[in-house]
Amino acid sequence: MGFGEREQEALVGLREVWGPDGRGIFVRLLGLGRPEDNGRLEQQMGQSSIFARSSAWISNTPFISTRHAKVTRAGAKRLDSRGRWIGSSEHELFRLLDLSGFPEPEAIEPIACAHIGGKDVPWGSFVVRREGGGGRRGVGACGFRLVFSEAVEGPIALGYAAHFGMGGFRAEG
Repeated sequence: MGFGEREQEALVGLREVWGPDGRGIFVRLLGLGRPEDNGRLEQQMGQSSIFARSSAWISNTPFISTRHAKVTRAGAKRLDSRGRWIGSSEHELFRLLDLSGFPEPEAIEPIACAHIGGKDVPWGSFVVRREGGGGRRGVGACGFRLVFSEAVEGPIALGYAAHFGMGGFRAEG
């Protein structure tokens, strides 16, 4: 249904929200519309690479697996029918993409760090654990480049704490 005129006015006027600890968080509305209105790669025009259509996507925030890599009693990697290490970050990413309705990527390539604000930021620099609450998660944070055979529309956010901003991807370009 979208937002009506009154709702839009309220969102435009919103400047601060407060958390349970009483601290204020300053907010600013960047845009309204359908993903295709905002999803392109020209940030100076108010467009966002997280809503774009692209065949190549790159981690913008750390992917945190919700599972642990599996090994046999002998210590060997436990592989699925395609030769992927079960429970590894790559295996989990394939699984979560499928569950989210995305086509299987042609390639998933590990990357060493995020590129934010013109700087390379190692995955270990991110806070990846919530202070409160639980949730299943594997070990460590990592990033990937995804390549699909055809363009898919974002957003893509997967893994532990994806609803808090982790596991986010942006269109490459």
